Amino acid sequence: MEETQGFRGVYRGVNVALISSATSWGVYMSSYNLLKRIELQNTAGTEKSSLFLGPSFVASVCTVFATNPLVVIRTRMILLNRDSRRSQHTRLQMVPAFSHLMKTEGFGGLFRGAGVSLFAVPQYMLQMLLYELLKREIERQHGSLSSEQYFMSGALSKLVSSAIMYPYQVVRSRVMDVAAESTSMWQVFTQLLRNEGFYGLYRGLSPQLLRVVPHSAISLAVFEYLSGHF
Repeated sequence: MEETQGFRGVYRGVNVALISSATSWGVYMSSYNLLKRIELQNTAGTEKSSLFLGPSFVASVCTVFATNPLVVIRTRMILLNRDSRRSQHTRLQMVPAFSHLMKTEGFGGLFRGAGVSLFAVPQYMLQMLLYELLKREIERQHGSLSSEQYFMSGALSKLVSSAIMYPYQVVRSRVMDVAAESTSMWQVFTQLLRNEGFYGLYRGLSPQLLRVVPHSAISLAVFEYLSGHF
């Protein structure tokens, strides 16, 4: 990548990624905690595993639709005009990529792949269920959690949920690719299996885990810290 696109190519789309990440965690955690508090009030403060699933589901759906346009723009910034250095340089910017998308596909293009993005909902639900169960177990044994324990709980829950649900990430990226022959999730999935086999569904898993696990762990640890002090 450094030879063909230069050093800036390594950070292609980072501005949109930062905005998307902040929006995603802001929408998800605020709505999740609000809904969880409402559920706790309705259940007289009794915590059950099922208590976390409803709030996580609603928060996940809200997050998908709030961030899907940013995911599409970031994907296009990375994939569009890969063979043209000049076009690549132009697409480094968020606004030109957004303008290009609106001109070529219209408003609906911002929600390309939104259907397949909903398959992220089970991953969010699984991650938060594991995270809450780990927190509850640590609290049962030690009474309270340290920042390090919040970090480890977030890391482990994200590691397990991401590894299980990773194939959907691969399919979603293929669907959002402007050069994709089909926008059908099933067609992309079957074509991927036919051309690359089962291992194609897990292509790039290691770098993905190296990216999302620390990100999730840090975000949850910081959120818990701020929640306890403000």
